[in-house]
Amino acid sequence: MRVLIVDDDPTTLQIVEHTLLAAGYEVDLAPDGEAAWDALEATHHRIVLTDWLMPRLSGLELVERVRSDPDRPYAYLIMLTVKEALPDLVQALDAGADDYLTKPFRPEELLARIRAGQRMVELHDRLEDRIHRLEEALDEVRRLRGLLPICMVCHKIRDDKNYWHQLEFYLKTHAGLEFTHGMCPDCAERWKEENGLG
Repeated sequence: MRVLIVDDDPTTLQIVEHTLLAAGYEVDLAPDGEAAWDALEATHHRIVLTDWLMPRLSGLELVERVRSDPDRPYAYLIMLTVKEALPDLVQALDAGADDYLTKPFRPEELLARIRAGQRMVELHDRLEDRIHRLEEALDEVRRLRGLLPICMVCHKIRDDKNYWHQLEFYLKTHAGLEFTHGMCPDCAERWKEENGLG
């Protein structure tokens, strides 16, 4: 998974980059919030590790900007900052940060939080996929629940483009149903009679 690291301190960028690369993550770097925003617009990173105090656009403003866009793919946002007072933690989480870590950090704790973020992103993607599939299924149910024009003689069904189809073709196309064929007792009796087997 690709992680965006945002910090105006080159030393911190280097240390965090080395820690994540050694753990097998792909890494991009941004020296401030504006550069990070540009990178997010281009690549849609799913995990962002950002400092708070930076020129041009602070980490807190970056978090607020990301969260203000409901159409943006979900990103797990971690604040990595020297600000350690409880009101700062509360402010960051209220702004939309998912996690908060103070400097200096322990590499093993940072990696554990990145892994937690990765699990959250993967869970979010699975849930989004299931919601999408459920919405598609609901659309099919709504389409099938409407009135179907059916021929009273041959029982073909007319679709919304005014074409007539056999019932099984229509249901297979619109509901994904597969059919097995058999004969009901009444038709079996009639078939025997018609063929002199009754």
